[in-house]
Amino acid sequence: MTIHVENVVIILKNLLCPVQPQTKISNVQSVRLFNPVDSYRHRPFRLDPLLVHHRHRRRVVQRLVPGLVELINPVGCRKKNNMKKYTLIILIAFLASCSNNTQNDVQIYGALSEIMHGGARNGVVALPDVMAKDHIYGLGSMENLDGEILIMDGNLLINRAKSGESPTHQTVATSETKALLLVSTSVPSWNKISVHSKTNYNSIDAIIKKEAEKAGVNIDKPFPFIIEGQLNQLAWHIISPQDKDGSHDDHLAKSWKRVNSDIDGKILGFYSEKHQAIFTHHTRFTHLHIWFESEMLSGHIDDLTITDPWTISFPKI
Repeated sequence: MTIHVENVVIILKNLLCPVQPQTKISNVQSVRLFNPVDSYRHRPFRLDPLLVHHRHRRRVVQRLVPGLVELINPVGCRKKNNMKKYTLIILIAFLASCSNNTQNDVQIYGALSEIMHGGARNGVVALPDVMAKDHIYGLGSMENLDGEILIMDGNLLINRAKSGESPTHQTVATSETKALLLVSTSVPSWNKISVHSKTNYNSIDAIIKKEAEKAGVNIDKPFPFIIEGQLNQLAWHIISPQDKDGSHDDHLAKSWKRVNSDIDGKILGFYSEKHQAIFTHHTRFTHLHIWFESEMLSGHIDDLTITDPWTISFPKI
């Protein structure tokens, strides 16, 4: 009985180690492996749609192995084909072990809903623990809503300010330096893309999604991005300690705020369609922080207009 092992290898490579492993297998309902010479051996192996990601590989392998071994080792031919069976199992294990080219995992600490409606103010994670990895990028707010957090490639910037006063900055964290809300990930390298579409705060989510899909980013998972260019209009704030029962507008009214026009800036953001009221507001899919490196200033963006060409960077896959 002839088995077309090369077909098995192609299928396994596409499932376990694809060129763009974050791509969703949206149209695959079953995988059929069969021996064309022996038609009664035509037996389908069912596979539900899933995301090809290293966290799913073990499950894929566990489900594939029994079906594939049975295909290669049908009843009555087991002794003859033991070598083929073991070879295939080794091949599956080898392919499943590949871990490069996977989309960055995003870590989320705290939730906006708990802050806004539950009165949460205690820190949920110590910043040194988050920054223990290399190439960390992150944004959020300090415990007690006492300032904004920005982490750019492992470099920490905490800004605190009260309305009518000058902001202060902090770049070193101790075990007592805790975030109330934080989104972070490790990004060793970025892929920069030029964008020629005008955008504003209301439309930028859709443009980010479009460019991310074109770049092969899995939009079903949270992902970071960096925007660079001339910002024609920018409104942003640094949060300061608030009453536990205040609304979003109340928080803004008591925070330090600034408006800039026609200024070069860099924005770190995170996108997710599944984390509204967690790390994005309930009407948005992005959380954006501006970074003015020379001023040692950063803060949460409330409004934005870009009319000139700009760039957006996604984690290199």
